[in-house]
Amino acid sequence: MSAWERLSPGVREWHSSPAPGTEKAGGGGGGGGGDGGSTPVSAPAAETRGGRGVGAESASASETAKKTPPHEHFCLVLLDVDAVDHVDLEKDERTLWELEEREKGGSEKGEWRSRVVWP
Repeated sequence: MSAWERLSPGVREWHSSPAPGTEKAGGGGGGGGGDGGSTPVSAPAAETRGGRGVGAESASASETAKKTPPHEHFCLVLLDVDAVDHVDLEKDERTLWELEEREKGGSEKGEWRSRVVWP
């Protein structure tokens, strides 16, 4: 099963919404007519949680996902992180997290180590 197929219907719908920064249709006023595709979508999980017949909806949603190809702007990125630099300016704190290798030259990852440094 692809990553696209495992997404909830709401999340798949969210990926097909207009680009960030695009102006939304007027909320009850006049405003630019004919932009049927720019209506805001509901929260991604709202349509799949709780309620009656969730199992039946999930099976139907799964079938729909298989028939619907991923949106052209959908991309799955996998990162192999070995360092994190966390800065919290409100608290005036900075923590560097680094993943050590178990053996020099080995591919096996070791433990995370942290250091608190000046921001």
